[in-house]
Amino acid sequence: MAVYQATGVPAVSLPNGANSLPIEIVEMLEPFKKIILWMDDDVKGAEGAEKFANKLGVARCFIVQMSKDKSKKTGGQVIKDANEALKAGENLKKMLTSAASIPHKQILTFAEIREQVFLELSNPHQVAGIQCTSFPTLNTLIKGHRKGEMTIVTGPTGIGKT
Repeated sequence: MAVYQATGVPAVSLPNGANSLPIEIVEMLEPFKKIILWMDDDVKGAEGAEKFANKLGVARCFIVQMSKDKSKKTGGQVIKDANEALKAGENLKKMLTSAASIPHKQILTFAEIREQVFLELSNPHQVAGIQCTSFPTLNTLIKGHRKGEMTIVTGPTGIGKT
């Protein structure tokens, strides 16, 4: 609702957070040719934006990505959402106009890869996988078993891998 307050641009706030897009909202957005998604600037927000864009139509969805603009910091801390941007006195109208189309999943620039790695390193709890109950030290090292990754435990014979 910070976007509407600052810009007067019609906005919808998700009632159940970034993991839920109720069918009523999908139907309400049907007549719009352009939809700007402004999710939290973290791994979960990026995943939610991609999921919602697939539901709403990738061609008409654009994403506000705060972390790409290094000036979007206040007090040394990166602004993660529209509400924090409003509180920091940022120009939300300008941020909306800089929203970019959804990038192709398999084509990344080095800057995009660096940004993804930075987000994962600065917020390791967001990318933590399923925790292993029998090896708590392993959880500390690899942050759990994540989807799409393979963990290999190696070592000499007799060291206790089994």
